[in-house]
Amino acid sequence: LGEGEAYVEVGVFHGASLIAAMLGNEHRRFVGIDSFEFRAATLDEVERNLSAFSLPRPELLVGDVFELVPAGALRDVRAGVWYYDALHTYEAQLDGLRIAEAWLAPGALLIVDDTDWEQVERAMDDYLAEQPRARRLLTIDGKDRGFPQWWEGMQVLAWDTNGSG
Repeated sequence: LGEGEAYVEVGVFHGASLIAAMLGNEHRRFVGIDSFEFRAATLDEVERNLSAFSLPRPELLVGDVFELVPAGALRDVRAGVWYYDALHTYEAQLDGLRIAEAWLAPGALLIVDDTDWEQVERAMDDYLAEQPRARRLLTIDGKDRGFPQWWEGMQVLAWDTNGSG
């Protein structure tokens, strides 16, 4: 993260990914967004997990990203990293990337989880075809493709504000 940039995570669940990003980076700004409705995930559980690692509480926005962000919840955020691990329907996946665009710093990373799933992979390909400012840096296959340590796979995109993709 550059100076003044934040790590934004959409889909906090129990906080494992957020905690992993925060470890060794406690002086940075972290924002988590989650409705905490998936599989009985709770804000209290996230806070207990943060405490277990002696981490400060990040900014945690409770609600639907597709309502919170357009309503101005990220008004002063410049995202150096946008990690999306929320609803993985085709449409939500595309919208989850599109909604990030206004907040991305030059050179930001967009990290997307569960990209081995057909609808997510297709949404990633379609997003890259429509958005010249994004380019794929890395694809990590998951368990169904021989790499169980990466669960359902992930992809990392880079954001180029000049549009050179």
